Amino acid sequence: MRRPVSSPRTGGGREVDDGGPAPWKGPSRRRPRGAGTPQFHNRAASHPCRLSRSVLPAFVFRDSSRRRPASSQPVTHLFGPYRIVSSASGAGRAVRRQPCRKWNTRRICRITADFARLGQRSARSRGAACSRNTICFGLIAWSRLCFWAWCARGSVDPEGEAGGAGAPVLPEGGGGLARPPQMSCRILLTGSEGLVGRALQSTLEGLGADVAGLDIRGTGGQAGDVRNAWRVRQAVIGCHGIVHLAAVSRVVWGERDPETCREVNIGGLHNVIAAAKGQTRRPWIVFASSREVYGQPDSLPVAEDTPLRPINVYGHTKVEGERLVRAARDDGLRTAIVRLSNVYGSTRDHTDRVVPAFARNAVMGDTLRVEGVDHAFDFTHIDDAVRGIASLIRVLTGGEEPPPIHLLTGRPLTLGELAALAVELAGTRAPIVQATPRSFDVSHFHGDPSRARDLLGWIPRVTFPQGLAQLICDFRNELGMTKHREAAS
Repeated sequence: MRRPVSSPRTGGGREVDDGGPAPWKGPSRRRPRGAGTPQFHNRAASHPCRLSRSVLPAFVFRDSSRRRPASSQPVTHLFGPYRIVSSASGAGRAVRRQPCRKWNTRRICRITADFARLGQRSARSRGAACSRNTICFGLIAWSRLCFWAWCARGSVDPEGEAGGAGAPVLPEGGGGLARPPQMSCRILLTGSEGLVGRALQSTLEGLGADVAGLDIRGTGGQAGDVRNAWRVRQAVIGCHGIVHLAAVSRVVWGERDPETCREVNIGGLHNVIAAAKGQTRRPWIVFASSREVYGQPDSLPVAEDTPLRPINVYGHTKVEGERLVRAARDDGLRTAIVRLSNVYGSTRDHTDRVVPAFARNAVMGDTLRVEGVDHAFDFTHIDDAVRGIASLIRVLTGGEEPPPIHLLTGRPLTLGELAALAVELAGTRAPIVQATPRSFDVSHFHGDPSRARDLLGWIPRVTFPQGLAQLICDFRNELGMTKHREAAS
């Protein structure tokens, strides 16, 4: 029967010195609180086989050394791929976030090699029992390291050094990767059946919000036209906030029917603002504007402070909408403006928009008609756009009123490059033909996403080749199922 070695004791021809901490014999035995680095005593030799604490992650140890000291000396806690640096003082504790980049492959291999050497020494000196405990302890630590390395993959902002604006947010108390805070509120989403509306409703409901939709194409209680002031007032009752997406959203539609475009884009927003002002508990408003408000910019990339000079009817209605929202803020409403730029990423989008049109025609082998082969734009994936709007809602509900923010990648792509990439990813020989560009279209645009990064912590995650490849795959699956149903009928 083995005897504990936590106190000086002589027996069995060996003596254990009490100068060091109590040994930890693997995960099957609880280590005494306050113990330092674990020691595995060698029966044949009287020296311990020590593991370097600088090599092992801090979360392996559950001792008093992880507690925050009473002094004002800063202490660093490691939680997988992140580091929270806290400073204790009499006035409180200051916390700053830092991305931790030290858990790379070489560091994990060093830990593995250390455990392997320890297992060999234990097997030679103490037999199979200690070797099993050592191997078990090593596997536990190895599995946790692999888990944190996988979680850190792609989750650290490459520009977010030393707790910068792009650094991932962690709760002050640690506990691993941060989860988005829940939204326990009721939100009215106008234009809920559109491209952005469908995706945003799903995201907000996943965050715990109670979303009420309002769309001319909606069904049941979600059916309604923003031009109907009474219907808008009924929909706003009981809501904590409003995300106004409803609009005539195509530039070409605005040119064909400018009166309807103004009635919906300006009159509908006026009804929403009036309904919000009439509530006892006034809801906040997020207004979805467009990069069309900039018109043809003089210099690129475009910042949010660039003068607004639209060149088409749709852009003019969005500029007037932003003016109404700023006036509502002056009257006491909490408001925010988000400018979207060429959002794509769903097969349910309008078929005449350039990205879904090119993706669909490339899959089917039809002709891709390029109106302005050298025209360049800033395309944003729907997942990134929705994530940015959700971040803006959190900022607004937190009491801040940010300036206008546009959500874009900052990387332009010409229509000629887009058509060639669609054909290449689809693997077909769809022909590409050039056509004369339309007079009411902007020819070149890409923006600066730094304000969204600084104020929202938002950066685009989906590159255009990735988003287009997924869209082409979705079109191929959708068209394949359609052909299968037609053959079955």
